[in-house]
Amino acid sequence: MAQSAFDRPQPKRSPNESNDAESDDEFHDAHFPADEEAKLLEESNNCKAEANKQFATAAYSDAISTYDRALASCPNYLDYEIAVLKSNISACYLKLEDWKAAVDAATASIDNLDRCLPKPKEADKDDATKTTDVATDAIVELPDDDEDEAKQLQRLQQNDKRRDDIKRIRAKALMRRARARTELDGWANLQGAEEDYKELARMDNLPPQDQKVVQRGLRELPPRIQTARENEMGEMMGKLKETLSVGKMTALLQTTYLGQVQGKNIDGVTHYRGIKYASLRNRLADAELIASRTPEEGILDATKDGPTAPSLINGCEFEQSAIQQTLPKKELPQSDTECLNLNIAVPEGTTSASRLPVLLFIHGGGLNIGANSWPQFDWTRVINLSVEKGVPILAVGPNYRLGAFGFLTSDELRAAGYKANNGFRDQRTAIEWVHRHIRDFGGDPDNITLAGMSAGGASTTQHLHSTTPLCKRAISMSGQNILMSPLLYEVHEKSYEAAIKAWGFDKLSPEDRIKAIIESPAAELVEKMPPDVSPNFAVDGDLIPNAPTFAQISDKSTASYPVGKSWCKEILIGDAQHDTSIFAALLGFQAKNAAPRFISALETALSAYPVEISSQILASYNISSTTPDKEAFDRILELTDDILFYAPVLAYAAGWPEAGNAYVYYFNEQNPFEGPFKGQSAHILDLAYFYQNFNDYLTPEQQEVARAFAEDLLKFVAGKAPWEPCKDMSEGFRARVFGPSGKQQVRRLVKEAYGGETQRRGVIPKLASEKGVKLDDLTGVFFAFLGSFSP
Repeated sequence: MAQSAFDRPQPKRSPNESNDAESDDEFHDAHFPADEEAKLLEESNNCKAEANKQFATAAYSDAISTYDRALASCPNYLDYEIAVLKSNISACYLKLEDWKAAVDAATASIDNLDRCLPKPKEADKDDATKTTDVATDAIVELPDDDEDEAKQLQRLQQNDKRRDDIKRIRAKALMRRARARTELDGWANLQGAEEDYKELARMDNLPPQDQKVVQRGLRELPPRIQTARENEMGEMMGKLKETLSVGKMTALLQTTYLGQVQGKNIDGVTHYRGIKYASLRNRLADAELIASRTPEEGILDATKDGPTAPSLINGCEFEQSAIQQTLPKKELPQSDTECLNLNIAVPEGTTSASRLPVLLFIHGGGLNIGANSWPQFDWTRVINLSVEKGVPILAVGPNYRLGAFGFLTSDELRAAGYKANNGFRDQRTAIEWVHRHIRDFGGDPDNITLAGMSAGGASTTQHLHSTTPLCKRAISMSGQNILMSPLLYEVHEKSYEAAIKAWGFDKLSPEDRIKAIIESPAAELVEKMPPDVSPNFAVDGDLIPNAPTFAQISDKSTASYPVGKSWCKEILIGDAQHDTSIFAALLGFQAKNAAPRFISALETALSAYPVEISSQILASYNISSTTPDKEAFDRILELTDDILFYAPVLAYAAGWPEAGNAYVYYFNEQNPFEGPFKGQSAHILDLAYFYQNFNDYLTPEQQEVARAFAEDLLKFVAGKAPWEPCKDMSEGFRARVFGPSGKQQVRRLVKEAYGGETQRRGVIPKLASEKGVKLDDLTGVFFAFLGSFSP
């Protein structure tokens, strides 16, 4: 990239010189001492000579870098010398067919040449001593009476030579810009090329071959300009007609920091889609918050979805297959650097004065798949339901980096400046963006509910470790940071080694390996990622200081763990009865030799306890060494449901401070769609019911459960009590149960943590309360079981 004027040597101002913008010309005109200027110019000319040789050998990229070094050495007031260098850079870009960069460099050259000519105000300072040469349009100073005639002649000859040099370089720059503009195509570019050729046609210093190019351009461009104009006007009118014909009128919003934002009204809801909340230098770099936009950037188009993060191309289809019902497919491009965008939805007519409660929802997908623009995450029906129920809200859904680009870390990546937990840091940046900008869209930055489902729920609870207040309320649906407990760097190092081996990068040097990770096609790396390397959070000593434990979370006396208990006033947390259906969908192959493998993993984990503890657990879930593989795997999943999904719900409720409120729910609605999970309260079904986007496929009774579930969550977001809070695990226990609609049960309040209408097993809670088993000793059993698999 070419050096800016601020990168080149600049003479120092005197203490009396101003720093404001009005003194820029004075700064430009200040000169180095003659000897220092000569030294800098010599350095610059040496670099230019080297670059000229590189150009001659077709090393155009190297030549650009060397010309940049020449610019860096050249004093910033030597406009002619700078113009020559920039014109040469334009020539390099032409050879590389980087037309936009060629236009920019040529334009910069012409701008510098314009500075070589006296400004009008300077020409008018003293009409008595200056006159204009009409033929050349150059300013020629009249000699003083006492000036030596030889010196007068020498000065005039020098002026003539400089004038000719300026005309020659200007002609080259115009030729290069016209060529590049012609290649760029488009109405504006072609018009610009024609203007350049017209100026060149008026010049008297063009070589014959250039004159032919100019005349050919002036013949060929007019019809191309007319065609481009008609095409662009036609496209614009077509888009306008399409917008008007379907009644999707755009909504223009004036914001404080982002300028004007163009949204779209659909069925009573205003959507702002694909708003970029952060930029990325590359796919592994830190997310850089977009705090503002300049007027020059124009209206922010938020009428269409933004790119999604690189992930498995069939991710959306997989998630819908877990629901066992599909929605119309959307074509969504992926981008490794443009994926950090968010969608906002508000009731139509919302203004900055509305101050609506904000629901910031983090999508799930195991930190491996997911996107805010998948059809199951469309906010239209939720927003309309919130208005219907008298609790209007504003909803936000951010994208974040996934898989290797979001969560892969290693010693060498961190040594190179690439931090752990990219995807989690992206989420934090999105939250920061919402705090800064959401008021303009009609939301209340002091009334945010942070929510998520599955990995999104794990993210939400992990954000409660922030020392900076992030939200007023939190919702964790079928996922928390016990389920996805952050891993130590040593574990991540093994995942990194497996990944680079699968990618074929293990033999490269660290520098080349990181370069390959950053520059290789993202889709190729996603496809080659080993399936047994699952993305997860890392204990980084920063955003994630340590891995949570049941003991810490469930202890009311530890008000500082997580620290979010001090600033998050309420939590709503729950599970689905068969959340491990997602493991059944992904890990069916693990059924092979399941019983003996699981028994070994369980006995190893509980080796410090009396042997009867393991025996009691196995008997409670009806697992023995002779249990057939499929049956054993199903029962192992039941136990895993209780340890990784259900028990953490009780732990968070038990440990929530008395000054706040914890609301517990059990989602027992059965999957109504054909497939292996029909009749089960399967993972992700609660999400489908909340968003209301599958209602067209539900019976009236099922729709009633969906509406009741969403209504209660919306009440919570609006700051209203959806049901009685849970105050303890005994007499003060309260939970809302949703479904099953097949038994004409919509929602009801229960006063017991397990048994009866809860349809939850009491095996694990009783082990903890009656046998003194530490639940943290059980959390790793399932993963140890998975690790014991052998094909």
